[in-house]
Amino acid sequence: MYHLSRFVAYLAAKMRHRSGAWGSVLALAVGLALLPADAAAYIDPGNGALLFQALLSGFFGAVFIARHALRRIAVRVRSAVGLGTDSGAAAPRTPPDA
Repeated sequence: MYHLSRFVAYLAAKMRHRSGAWGSVLALAVGLALLPADAAAYIDPGNGALLFQALLSGFFGAVFIARHALRRIAVRVRSAVGLGTDSGAAAPRTPPDA
């Protein structure tokens, strides 16, 4: 099984070099097709909780990164258009000279 995973990793690297991300997807599909169909395995509660936590944190991390990126894009667009980042408040008054 170790040699198969090394072969799939090698195949993915070669295909990624030649055809970009689609090569990785194709190598993953080939690797999954070569795996045995009947895997006598189970997910115990500890591994299930770990998997659930990893998926949940990945989702919220992606949401945070997307929100941060969208805010940066919005600030750049506003500054390019000339709207700035202020909320339209008037400039503070300076006291008159006496």
